[in-house]
Amino acid sequence: EYKSYLRHYGFFCRMTNAKPTSSRTSSALQVIERSSTAAVDDKLIENITHATSKILRILQQQDKSGSESIIKRSKLSQALISFLVSTQDTQLHLNIVLILDHIAQVSGNKCSRLIRQGAPHALLRSIAATSRVRPLFEELCLQQHLLLVKLSGKEKKLALKARLCGVIIVTLDVAKMSINNVDLSIPILQVLKIYAHNSSNSASLVKHGAINYVDRLCVLYGKQNSAIFKHTLEFFSQILHSKSNSAKAVNSGSMKKMLELYLYWTDLDKQFKFTSLRKTILLCIKHLVNNETGRRSLIRSEGISVLYETAKQSDECRHEEGSLIHPNGSISSQGTSTVTKNNIDSTAVGKAIDNLAMTCSQIIRRSIPRVCLPIPSLQGPIYFNEPSVDDVIMLQELKDEVDEEEEETESEVLAVPLPLTNIESFLKFFPEIVEYQNTSSVIARLQEFRRDAISKVPQTPSNSQNELSDERSDVGPISVVVKPLHHHHNNHVNGNGGGSENGGDANLTTPKLTPSNHSNSKLSISANFLSPKAVPSNHSIHKPGSTTHSRSTSRDVSSIKQVSSKDTNGSESSNISSISLDSPSPSTSNHLLLTASHTPQPAISLKKFVKVAVPDIYSHRSPLFNEHLYEPIQTVQRTLMLLDIARTVHPDTLINRVAYDMDELVKTDHEIPHALSKVRWDGGLSRCKVLPSVPQVCLEGDTNLGDIHRQLGEDSAAGTVNIPMLKFESRFECGNLRKVIQVRIFEYDLVLNSDIGSQRHHQWFYFEVKNMVADFPYRFNIINCEKGCSSFTQGMQPLLYSTTDALTTGAGWVRTGKRICYYKNNFVRRPNDINDRIYTTVNGKGSGSNQTMYTLTFTICFPHSNDTCYIAYHYPYSYTSLQAHLLELQHIPGVGRILRRQHLCNSLAGNSVDLLTITQFPVSAVHMTTSQLDERDYVVLTARIHPGESNSSWVMKGVIEYLLSENEKAIQLRNNFVFKIIPMLNIDGVVNGSHRCSLLGVDMNRQWINPLPNLFPSLYHTKGLIQLLVALDKRPILYCDFHGHSRKKNVFMYGNITKPTDNATVKLLPTILDIHAPVFSFNNCCFTVEKSRESTARVALWRQYNITRSYTLESTYCGADQGPYKGCQVGTHHLEEMGAKFCEAILIMSSADQPCCLSEDTDDDEDSYYSSDTEGSESDDDDSSA
Repeated sequence: EYKSYLRHYGFFCRMTNAKPTSSRTSSALQVIERSSTAAVDDKLIENITHATSKILRILQQQDKSGSESIIKRSKLSQALISFLVSTQDTQLHLNIVLILDHIAQVSGNKCSRLIRQGAPHALLRSIAATSRVRPLFEELCLQQHLLLVKLSGKEKKLALKARLCGVIIVTLDVAKMSINNVDLSIPILQVLKIYAHNSSNSASLVKHGAINYVDRLCVLYGKQNSAIFKHTLEFFSQILHSKSNSAKAVNSGSMKKMLELYLYWTDLDKQFKFTSLRKTILLCIKHLVNNETGRRSLIRSEGISVLYETAKQSDECRHEEGSLIHPNGSISSQGTSTVTKNNIDSTAVGKAIDNLAMTCSQIIRRSIPRVCLPIPSLQGPIYFNEPSVDDVIMLQELKDEVDEEEEETESEVLAVPLPLTNIESFLKFFPEIVEYQNTSSVIARLQEFRRDAISKVPQTPSNSQNELSDERSDVGPISVVVKPLHHHHNNHVNGNGGGSENGGDANLTTPKLTPSNHSNSKLSISANFLSPKAVPSNHSIHKPGSTTHSRSTSRDVSSIKQVSSKDTNGSESSNISSISLDSPSPSTSNHLLLTASHTPQPAISLKKFVKVAVPDIYSHRSPLFNEHLYEPIQTVQRTLMLLDIARTVHPDTLINRVAYDMDELVKTDHEIPHALSKVRWDGGLSRCKVLPSVPQVCLEGDTNLGDIHRQLGEDSAAGTVNIPMLKFESRFECGNLRKVIQVRIFEYDLVLNSDIGSQRHHQWFYFEVKNMVADFPYRFNIINCEKGCSSFTQGMQPLLYSTTDALTTGAGWVRTGKRICYYKNNFVRRPNDINDRIYTTVNGKGSGSNQTMYTLTFTICFPHSNDTCYIAYHYPYSYTSLQAHLLELQHIPGVGRILRRQHLCNSLAGNSVDLLTITQFPVSAVHMTTSQLDERDYVVLTARIHPGESNSSWVMKGVIEYLLSENEKAIQLRNNFVFKIIPMLNIDGVVNGSHRCSLLGVDMNRQWINPLPNLFPSLYHTKGLIQLLVALDKRPILYCDFHGHSRKKNVFMYGNITKPTDNATVKLLPTILDIHAPVFSFNNCCFTVEKSRESTARVALWRQYNITRSYTLESTYCGADQGPYKGCQVGTHHLEEMGAKFCEAILIMSSADQPCCLSEDTDDDEDSYYSSDTEGSESDDDDSSA
């Protein structure tokens, strides 16, 4: 047996290429294995030390395979780890650590085995025991920390175990003692960095002098390109992750020392060999500016200027479009890359330089002092006289209580909160009933419904019977005080907020809002909020060919009076002055929307209008091609942010001249004076030099001086050109622009108005620009955006309307703009005032005085000089455009048989809210039986409750035009349905250029549960229409509210599904649209009911009236990422097409019992009304597989 063993063992050694162990090696291994369970004494320690020395020599002499055979043969590692814990002999510990280190180096997963056997904990115990021995055994200390670094890769809790073993401070003391020993300091720094990953360890290290230790290392090795300096910076960067540690480091002077080191290595790094070292220093500085003390220290040390020079070195920034950033923050085409000059491979160091520039930009943007927006108040210069703080709080409490009741009765249909006594007054809005049916029987049915509803209402002391009786005292129309912040006008208009002209009668108004008339005794409106004072308003329509003048409305509303006033801006020279409403220009190929016979009444607004925008005079004609999504250049954002940083570094290069200020215009009604910027051309530098009165600026691109002079009509020999300052205007319908500051010759900062009655919602913009020079890049920065993300980062472009192009070629709105970016800036909201506190109380949010705003920046090259252009967030659709469109439709021959237009109510400002009824009316009552009308289902559609969502109006326009067309499917729809359409719910917000709120500063789409008629008349009347239908047992089969979405692409729907039985019914219409509408996406649809949406139209009408198909249709501002329009920006023709497809989907939905209704193949009449463009057809071919 023994001979057989030797034969097999020799064969094993030959196969593994290992050397047979001698008997002395075997005896050493046996000594270690036996001693692991024996009592420890001096003799045992001596034997173990002798045995480990023998094994160590064997492992060092043999090759890798031989060493592995020894390790596999014995349980060596387990025994050695136990000796680290049970003994304190330094020589024995050194032998054991060296053997364990050899085991860790052997191929295979040996580190994991050592960790499972407890090697890290034993090693920490060994460090704690042997590091206190003096003199320090440096060789042992070195090997211990080297092994610990190897094991740390797979031991995630090493920092925690080190604190529990008490070795954190011991290791730091050893590091301080051996600061001159480079070989020992490097592994110790690596271990300290690992320890510092734990925040408690990091705080303990700083408390015991880690920052001073780092300072000493920087003094000794800071100017040497050595590993110890790099590890020092990495350790320092790790402990600075804590804000408290970084503050202590700043107080000890670390910021100044880091900047000095960075400057030293930057001066040496001409060949870009030390970029990694510079990056590590920048990381330390980045952590130092995490607190206010560090940011101030960086500014005092002039660190922003130092870092700005590095940020400009980015290879991508310097070579992007062949431009060079100058110290004044402008761009020139000159300059040569430092990398190219020195013949260095730009691909090798470009990424490193780019990383440096990125880190520098981040540090600077974090350190630049925050400044308030350049406006006197967060609230705009025009606003309603808001109620007192207590009244607003009570209104909010009432809303919250209603929401809680909704949540408790989630599965029930809530009672209708409208006054039941007035239900008959809504009958006049149903001409299909009043004109062709017996109204007495209808009224009897309504009275029976009222009696049944009253019997189901629980009686409470505050909800007494006299509140529901017909003998209730009525209140006249509401008058709301509308007072500009600074106004000196005497022209007033009394607004009829709940008037009943052609609308509801006097009984429709709300009872006095006092505790005795409401179940909630907390609700009361202050007297000054409902006081019958005059409403200052100047609605003047600019009639070309004559002086602008005010014009009285023709609506017979006794409480509305218009006093004519002279236009203060009559001397304005605009291209609009040459446009005649009666006789269009012969070269005009666009459709004239406003004519002498089709001019609607002027909209009633709070601010004084000085003109009618040209896009409201001529209808928009969509381009004959799809406009593709803008593809942003990755490096443009950093380039533009560097231009913003240059404002802080070189403030003397800025103009900072006010070009437009609505606050001042409200006070004085005078225009901002015209200004010129004198520029001298420097041919040697291929750029312009501003004369001494104005700072230096450079022009983008290679522009010839002669071309500039020819454009501006200047003498080229003089060597100077006049660059006129742009002229802005937003005092027209839907306009929104508050202030403009000219920063540089071709760069302007823009501030938007908040919604009236609010201090937020800065998103919608629409303004006029004049006095431009063609083909020069003008940069516009909207500096008070609030949202953290925007569709402008996804390829969306702003819109441009050129009056010259509209008159000559008939062009309308076009997507435009380059270098589009959206990023955080250093502007903050102004400190809180009383209005901010009101806002905070109502919305439950802080006013955000420290909230950093965002900048939307884009560059536009205007096509014509001295043109009148308009720039907008999205395709505008004004109240005037709606009225003109409806007037145009009413003049279509025979439209009276399918369309009824009625005045539903007045808005708070007195504008008329329209109600459209579209169905097939008979020629007379004898041509159609009552049963034919009774069999028709009702569809209720609303839009534009959020003023800035103009895309919803374009979809509604497509719906109305399709339903009134002679298309065969449209005829079927009119024969089978009655459409009740309210195309614009929030008219006052649209007229005054708000984005989301009404004149009260309230989101109307959160007031549907119980809208007060005096505050939200359009919502009140809309619910009244639906309530009457429910009373007549004609519950609408479909309700849809059209909206716009600012962050998502495509068109999609929100629905309500809480029961599995509703799944197929609710999802049927979106499924049909997904098949037939190219821009619609079912994947973006959502059917959950969130608590925060309980007061929206979709959820409130679904719950209160049991309308199963109650939807919100969301249309994108941006474009599509699926279907035939993938990669294209949405246009008006896409939105109008969506409206047509929506109508077709209703027809298909009505015949859902037929299996073929969902097939993609439709009859030849599918595109008889609306067909896609040529480019859209090509897109269908590209996406045919989908």
